[in-house]
Amino acid sequence: FGQGYTQYENFVAPKPAPPNNTAYIYALDLYPLGSPYGNVYQQSIDLNRVAAEWYKAWIRDSVPNRFLTFEAIFDRCDNSILFQYKDISGLDMYKGFAAVENLDGSDGKVYSAPIQNNLAFKMVPSKNNASPNDWQCPTFSDVTQDYWARSFVETLVANGVTAGCEGGPTDYPRYYC
Repeated sequence: FGQGYTQYENFVAPKPAPPNNTAYIYALDLYPLGSPYGNVYQQSIDLNRVAAEWYKAWIRDSVPNRFLTFEAIFDRCDNSILFQYKDISGLDMYKGFAAVENLDGSDGKVYSAPIQNNLAFKMVPSKNNASPNDWQCPTFSDVTQDYWARSFVETLVANGVTAGCEGGPTDYPRYYC
């Protein structure tokens, strides 16, 4: 993962100094190494999204012991990150933060409001900083990037003519049908 970071107070993003190309979901010195210190889980939700969850992660050297549960969902279609915080109670003296930063430290954002239980927010990069391949995931899994009628199908979706049909128990992936 590269170079670590321990100067959490008054964190600023973007910044050209390393580490860069980072997502701080809840930046504190956590110890999620498995029971009794908590766990980190990762799961693919679908072809375009991956979730990472910190379950009962211990704040290292906290007295009394403090445990956190939170997660992030990374979406490759729009390069967004959905931040979700279930239980971060009792953190008066521990000031964690959430932030994202691009590869060279020229673009980034720190979530500036207090992070609290049951909070969720989404960070999406500005489109003027997106790479040419960003923002192009197809609406339907059976209409690929190179499908000859993709632009026509996407126009139908944009104009409300079709919404496709469900592809599974969670309605994703959707199919054009």
